[in-house]
Amino acid sequence: MAACAQLSLLKLGSSIYSKIVKLGMSNDTVVANCLIDLYGKYGAVEHAVRAFYDVIDKDVISWNSVIAACTSNGNVELGFKFLQLMPNPDSISYNGLINGIALGGRIEDAVGILTTMPCPNSSSWNSIITGFVNRNRVSEASL
Repeated sequence: MAACAQLSLLKLGSSIYSKIVKLGMSNDTVVANCLIDLYGKYGAVEHAVRAFYDVIDKDVISWNSVIAACTSNGNVELGFKFLQLMPNPDSISYNGLINGIALGGRIEDAVGILTTMPCPNSSSWNSIITGFVNRNRVSEASL
């Protein structure tokens, strides 16, 4: 399923998931995380969120996958909601949200998230800089 997500092969990934359900392995967290990722990469945010809610033992990958599914498909508010609900967000959680917000052109909002981040790293700053550059605000990127 992870390969299907990387290649955006939703039908094949869904078919594999159907077989997994028949084998009784659908409650496996790793399988569910792959399904969230698959739906997110295909743009099916509602399905990704539903798959996330079906995960019994959510781990950091479950949370980061649903945040990425939301933000990479333009639903930044929902991604932010999941970040706020997440028990222990890590740098990947914040960076996924910052990147989605910056790519969507909401640079000031991305900077706002960055300022709340416990330990911004190079990925955090790169997302902000890329956001400025993509909006032809290069002089602000160098500040």
